Amino acid sequence: MDSCEEYNLNCRILLHDRFSTNGTNWFNWIFDLMDVRAGHRVLELGAGNGEMWVKNAERVPFGVSVLVSDVSEDFLNQARERINNQTSQYSFKVIDIQNITCSAGFFDRILANTMLYHSDNVEAALSEVVRVLKPEGYFYATTSGLDHLQELKELVLEFDSDVVFPLNGANKKFCLENGETILQPFFKNIECVKYINSLRINNADYLYEFITSFKKDKNYNIKPIIENPTTFLNYLKSKIKNTYIEVTKSSCLFINSNT
Repeated sequence: MDSCEEYNLNCRILLHDRFSTNGTNWFNWIFDLMDVRAGHRVLELGAGNGEMWVKNAERVPFGVSVLVSDVSEDFLNQARERINNQTSQYSFKVIDIQNITCSAGFFDRILANTMLYHSDNVEAALSEVVRVLKPEGYFYATTSGLDHLQELKELVLEFDSDVVFPLNGANKKFCLENGETILQPFFKNIECVKYINSLRINNADYLYEFITSFKKDKNYNIKPIIENPTTFLNYLKSKIKNTYIEVTKSSCLFINSNT
């Protein structure tokens, strides 16, 4: 991951961190529901820059071992740099969720945080998760709903209807609305817990950085924005004025087991 990609990812995380109305951070909320206990072996798939373990650095019980993984070596290197590993609780490995290079029945807890829908074959990915999960273990998968950040898409399209800004379009492969149906062939017990939240954005600069962070994504076309940065920033400022933009967040965690 080059410095530009790292900056883009951080812009996206920062918008959610700074303007969320839920007082509990997303990563803390997930960790609380995972019920990680001493002696557990934990695997995170698609860990990205390791934000999950940076946010929960002081909360992981002693004796827990965490394997931080991602398909990208560059992301993994950044996670390794960011995570405090003084106690050697953490190890790092390049892993493709469709081919998890670990022994069967090895992990007590497995997390796939907003990444399962990026898999080429979600069913193959879930088969691998079940294989490496202990019979009594739990798999946690987060995703978003189809109306997630809908107001931001509308805002961008109002500026220029030629813009292509799908945001959560890729998540249709595994989203809040169809997640349980996709998980049912693999798990006996499935619980969907919703994360109640929204964004109240009162700073146009942060919003501008978030939107333009998608400029290199092949699924987006924000050329009219990139070519008119001052005009677009002023447009955002006019929308915020002395108040804020309220944005829907539709996110959830599926808790899955076969016990």
